[in-house]
Amino acid sequence: MLIYSQKDNQVIPSDQNKIKDTCVVLPGRNKCMLYEPVIPGERSKVGIVLMHEADYGFFPMARGLAERGFVTLGGSAGQRTTLEKQMLAVRDAVLFLKALPGIEHVVLMGHSGGATIMTAYQRAAENGPASMKENMLYACTLADDEILPKADGIMLIDANYGNGAMTLLSIDPAVTEEGNGMNLDPRFDIYAPDHGFREGHTAYTDEFRKMYFKAQAQRNNRIIDAAVQELADIEKGAGKYRDDMPYPVTGAAQIAPCNKLIPQDTGLLAHSRHPHPLIHKDKTITNEIIYCHRKPQERKTTSASYFTIRNLSLREYLSGAAIRANENYHVGEDGVYGIDWEHTFNCGPGNIPYITCPSLFMGMSGGYEYLAAEYLYERSAADDKEIAFTEGATHNIYPISEEFGDTESLTFDYQADWLCRHFIKESDMHSAG
Repeated sequence: MLIYSQKDNQVIPSDQNKIKDTCVVLPGRNKCMLYEPVIPGERSKVGIVLMHEADYGFFPMARGLAERGFVTLGGSAGQRTTLEKQMLAVRDAVLFLKALPGIEHVVLMGHSGGATIMTAYQRAAENGPASMKENMLYACTLADDEILPKADGIMLIDANYGNGAMTLLSIDPAVTEEGNGMNLDPRFDIYAPDHGFREGHTAYTDEFRKMYFKAQAQRNNRIIDAAVQELADIEKGAGKYRDDMPYPVTGAAQIAPCNKLIPQDTGLLAHSRHPHPLIHKDKTITNEIIYCHRKPQERKTTSASYFTIRNLSLREYLSGAAIRANENYHVGEDGVYGIDWEHTFNCGPGNIPYITCPSLFMGMSGGYEYLAAEYLYERSAADDKEIAFTEGATHNIYPISEEFGDTESLTFDYQADWLCRHFIKESDMHSAG
């Protein structure tokens, strides 16, 4: 295990002199940032793993929870790799924290697409990799006896619907020829005024939505069918390569603004189905229907741009980005419907029914991913589960406008309180630790 600091091989305290940060290289060569309280306390018996495809070593939650007394390890689980390899990166992080002196509990924390990685890991840890092989679109390639230590809890913070689902939501049905972003069908132009697009106040027509989602599902499933056949050819020795192959998908990059219809039309994913706890800027919590405060996405992108390609290998695509849409697939004002969660492990909603450890689900009502928290909460198999929303917080936790106050502190304080109630015995759960 290699451990070194960011500067001159010294541990560097934070500006507030509450925590120290150290760069850590895990066995798989994944580089992470370890944040620890300068003065350990009861809360520093809890270690938190925060990972995503992107580098989360400097994501605010890592430092925010460390400043509240916990030990956090943030980093990347790997980009341009299979979901199984990302799960192994989480395993290395869990083992690292468990080996630290004083750590008694390890909790996973997944934000956005990081929730896919964390739920896939915990599902396999609790049930074994074999539980992710039978009747799957793509069978998990981890050995049945792979050692994956279970985490003691999981926190999913503004999780999206899963990396597979977000890829589906990004598929452009206007693409008429795979591998070509220039020949686009104008019937599916999301920026056409006749379809309901207006700068700042888009409201797509019901007819356009219905036509769009149907064609989106059909193209998505055709791409998956072709991928499955390519893999079958490889596995029987008749493929273009012996082990894997490039599999770029035009108009399918899963990040905003590449998701289709939702960023522009705030009438979609506009409110929760049921009342839930809502955290306000004055720290009061009410129980109510959660409405979205996001603003329409102004940035225009089309599949004619190379930026919109979902550029993965065949196995990377099938393991981490492929999920089938059913005939009733659509996005409504209160959720996403008609996705086949049961036959893949690249989406939190498909994994969460197999996870029983204490679970916290939080949504940020300033972004459109927030409603996934409700769906995850409802599908969770945990007896001990909790849900809450931070009013006016964006997907990256900061406030969408000043009127909503310090949404980062509100969110981190709530997480700290939940961690204390589940893993720490102390008289004042709201102390700085």
